Amino acid sequence: MAVIIKSVEPGLVHIRIADVAALRLSESYSDMMRLLPSDDRNKISAYAHQKDRLLCMAGRIMMRALAFETAGKSYAPLRFSEFGKPYFEFENAPQFNLSHSGDYVALAYGSCPVGVDIECCNDFEWSDVAEGFSETERAFIMSDPDRLRCFYRVWTTREAISKEFGKGLSIFDSGAVPIDFENKEAQCNGRKLFFDDWSVSGFVLCVCSQQRFDADIAFVSHEEWQHVMDLLRRGIVAGSG
Repeated sequence: MAVIIKSVEPGLVHIRIADVAALRLSESYSDMMRLLPSDDRNKISAYAHQKDRLLCMAGRIMMRALAFETAGKSYAPLRFSEFGKPYFEFENAPQFNLSHSGDYVALAYGSCPVGVDIECCNDFEWSDVAEGFSETERAFIMSDPDRLRCFYRVWTTREAISKEFGKGLSIFDSGAVPIDFENKEAQCNGRKLFFDDWSVSGFVLCVCSQQRFDADIAFVSHEEWQHVMDLLRRGIVAGSG
């Protein structure tokens, strides 16, 4: 089962991608809301648009499944860093991060801090945005025949690095985060970080970690999502922790 966590192993980062449209989550929105803790429901309900509520709900359910399968604590309180990165505080809690774009929600998790970013490759005039990139990053984009896709590679890499670090894109303000796209490494505040990126059905996805890693990427199927919901309905997840 893709969304059911088997183990968290050093050197392995799991990436689970849920397509809220393909999974038809809008059809079971009320049911899923009733099975989430009140803090999650309040967070979800704060969004004005239904699509944003669905994306947030999918992320919260994936986080709850992660906590349940690794420690039997689906209702463990979520904590947040100063810059909004969520984490669990229980012993041996998995490290994780979430991102969403379009209809996709991506969850990355492993044994050490991770950052993930997924972006839909919409065509737009990206050159003005790239003015905020380093000279090396701009040269990397200009050297690629598919400059739009390469722009998103740079964008998601910067986002994933900042989210792994947990301090937002402000870490790039000083320009002191050199990124080596060939070897997929970066230096940030004296720490070496490692990243990898993939093209996924019109999206670009990047994951960053403190260690070199192998990636286990899977889309969550309808059957796998229903399995999670069956656990929730029987109270196995909702009653634990």
